[in-house]
Amino acid sequence: MGRVGLTANVNYTSESILLNPGDRLLIYTDGINEAMNQNREQFGDPRLADDFCETTEIQSVKEALASIQSRVLAFTGSEPQHDVITIVLIQIERSDPEG
Repeated sequence: MGRVGLTANVNYTSESILLNPGDRLLIYTDGINEAMNQNREQFGDPRLADDFCETTEIQSVKEALASIQSRVLAFTGSEPQHDVITIVLIQIERSDPEG
């Protein structure tokens, strides 16, 4: 079986960030930002960032993710996509002080 997502002779760096309770982390493949509509226009990072920011008022992570997915689908319409579209939304839970 071949390797997916691995490239030989590439140097990667790592960084750390502190996520606080209530913060959300959006992880996605390039199939999201490179998704194209019938005019061959890409969905793009700026549109994805705007859509992600607009979900901050949505309490449910499941509903926030569905909102982003529906916006991508509305943008692409019936245009066939040529890449895997994967998106993960993680919310850092608030700790229970009694728990």
